[in-house]
Amino acid sequence: MILFWIGIIQKSSGFFKNFMMKIDPRILRFALSLLIFLYSAFLVEFLHDFFPGIGPISMGTYPLTYLIGLISSVLGYKLMIKMKSFFRCLAVFFSLFLLITYIAFDLHESPTVDALKSCKDAIRIMRHTENITFKDIFSENRTYSIAGMVKYKDVLPEYLYSCTYEEDSHPFYSFYLWKSGKKIGSNNKYWVIDSLSRQDTAIFRDVVKGARYEIIAPPALFSGSSKHLFKEIYGDLEVTFWPISQNMNHGFETWFYRFLDIRWNK
Repeated sequence: MILFWIGIIQKSSGFFKNFMMKIDPRILRFALSLLIFLYSAFLVEFLHDFFPGIGPISMGTYPLTYLIGLISSVLGYKLMIKMKSFFRCLAVFFSLFLLITYIAFDLHESPTVDALKSCKDAIRIMRHTENITFKDIFSENRTYSIAGMVKYKDVLPEYLYSCTYEEDSHPFYSFYLWKSGKKIGSNNKYWVIDSLSRQDTAIFRDVVKGARYEIIAPPALFSGSSKHLFKEIYGDLEVTFWPISQNMNHGFETWFYRFLDIRWNK
C-alpha cells in the first residue's frame, strides 16, 4: 500500500514538473505576484466580515493591508525573477503569503475585538475545555464568554451583567449580576438586593470603602432588548453594569458558538 502511494506521488510530481515547464516563467511569476495582492484584498474583506465590531477606526486596516499586499506583490515579483528554480519561486510566494496573513490578522485588532488573539484563545479553549468555568461567561474576553455560555447553556440566566466599581475612572472591584425569572443574584456577597414594587426595578445596597451606597437600577436593566450599559456616579465611586450579550453576531461569534455546541453537546 505504501509503495502504491509512493508511485502515485512520483507520477504526480513528474506530471506537475512537466506541466510547469511548459508555462512561460514570466507569466508564472506575474501570476504568482498578482495572487499575493489579490489574497491581501480577499483577506482584509474576510477579516472585517468574520470579526465585526471594531468600529470606524478599523477602516484604517483597509489601505494598510492593500499597501502591504501591493508592496509584497512587487517585491515577490522582483525576488522571483532572480530565482532560477521554480520551487524557490514557490517558497518566496508562500513566505509572503504567510507574512501577509500574520500582518493582516495583527492589524485587525482593538480593545474588544482582536482577530489573532480570538483565534489563539479559541484553540486554547478547545484544547482545555475543563478550564472553562461559569465565571468565564462574564469575562471581557468575548471568546471565553461565548465558551462559558455554551458550556452552561442549560442553566444560563435570562439576564447577565458584568459589574465594576471604579474610583476616579480606575476599576478596583469586579463582580457579576444575573436574573433568572424573578430571582436576582450576584457573586458580590456584600450586596443586599431588594425588589421594588415597580416591575423589573431593583435596589442594590453596599458598603464600599466604609461608605454606604444605594443603587437604584432602572427598569430597562431587566427588560428584554432594551438591556443596556448602566452607569451610576456617587462622588468618587462609579458603578458600571456591562450587559453580556447572549446573541451571537455573524461571523466568528456564530461559528465558534455552533462549533463548540456541536462538539460539547452531542
